Amino acid sequence: GETPVNAVSDMLRQELAMCGYTEILTWALCSHDESFAYMRKEEDIKGGNPVAVTISNPATAEFQVARTTLLSGALKTVGANAEAPLPLKVFEVNDVLFLDNSVDVGAKNHRHAVAVYMNVTSGFEAIHQLVNRTMEVLGIVPSDRLATAADGSAAEKPSESDLTYDIEPANEPQFFPGRQAYVVFQGKRVGVFGIVHPDVLNAFGISRPCSAMEIQVEPFVFDQFKKPLNCHPVHTE
Repeated sequence: GETPVNAVSDMLRQELAMCGYTEILTWALCSHDESFAYMRKEEDIKGGNPVAVTISNPATAEFQVARTTLLSGALKTVGANAEAPLPLKVFEVNDVLFLDNSVDVGAKNHRHAVAVYMNVTSGFEAIHQLVNRTMEVLGIVPSDRLATAADGSAAEKPSESDLTYDIEPANEPQFFPGRQAYVVFQGKRVGVFGIVHPDVLNAFGISRPCSAMEIQVEPFVFDQFKKPLNCHPVHTE
């Protein structure tokens, strides 16, 4: 039967499509620059260790590493369709790959969801709304802080049994400073959204402002009792 993470992925695909976004399918391999330099990231190092799976003898410069983010592929697609009618709204739900010494093969797939909105204005509010809708269909409600308005009123506060999410200021180089935020779930940053940095847009040949979100899917795979399911079972002999 269908695995839980694929069931959640299919649900997200349907919901994102119903929000007016067009699904895209991008290569799992990309150039090193597309993963890092174009995204304003100097190198693929986290905590002193490389994070990207590198192809030892690539057939082409465009297939040098396995992608560690879906955003670069989505932006490349937007850049190739820059003359399409506005607003241009695309999404992808697919795997990224990270080096991981805890598994036998030395790398592990992780399911992500990405969406990009391009228009004559940045559309930050559209992506923020999409984040809220995505969390809603995943069964995660806004935290007490998010549900409370500036005047102290609240439309509907979460109950003790609800799973909640929060947002906090982010500092990711691919997004514009002060116009980005992390999605926080159970104390962990599971996503980020914001206005894409102009340098990133220029690198991908995009002349109009864009906003984007990218979230992890696996933290939201639960059973009927809202207990997380292990999406990466340990291989045993």
